[in-house]
Amino acid sequence: MPDAVDTVEIPMHGPEGRYVNLSDLLPFVPGARWTWRLLEFTGVGVMPGGRSVEEVEEAALAAPTGLPFDWPSLREFANRVEQVQDLILIAVAEGTDPDPAALAVMDLSGSPFVIEAIDSTDWLVTDRTPSPSPALAALRTFRDAL
Repeated sequence: MPDAVDTVEIPMHGPEGRYVNLSDLLPFVPGARWTWRLLEFTGVGVMPGGRSVEEVEEAALAAPTGLPFDWPSLREFANRVEQVQDLILIAVAEGTDPDPAALAVMDLSGSPFVIEAIDSTDWLVTDRTPSPSPALAALRTFRDAL
C-alpha cells in the first residue's frame, strides 16, 4: 500500500485566548516510533540542558540534518517551551538520518511525520504513513474541541 499524505491545520490561538503549544499536540503523536530532528525553532521558554533559546535556535539551523531528539527529550523540550513562533520538526526512522541535500531545499517528503509552526499563527501536522492517520484524526478532534 503506498504511503498517503494527510495534513491537519490547527490554529495556535483558540477561542477565548487559549494558546495551543507544542506540548498540547505531542500526546496525539505516535512519537516513540521515531527519532526527531528540529530543523528550525523560534520561540520563548526555558531550554533543557541549560541552553539559551538562542543557542537552540542557532544549533537547529546550523546542523545539516537538524538538532536530534529522542521521544523523552522532545517531550521535555515541548514542556519547557512557553510559546513557539516558528518551528519545523521532522520524524525519521530509528537509526537513520534525513537526507541533508533534501533538507537544504526544505524537501520534507522523506519524513513520515512533520510538525510545523507557521508565523505564530498555525500548526501544520503532516502524516505520510499509510492512511487513514489515527494521529491526525485525534488532532482534528482536539482542534474541533478548542
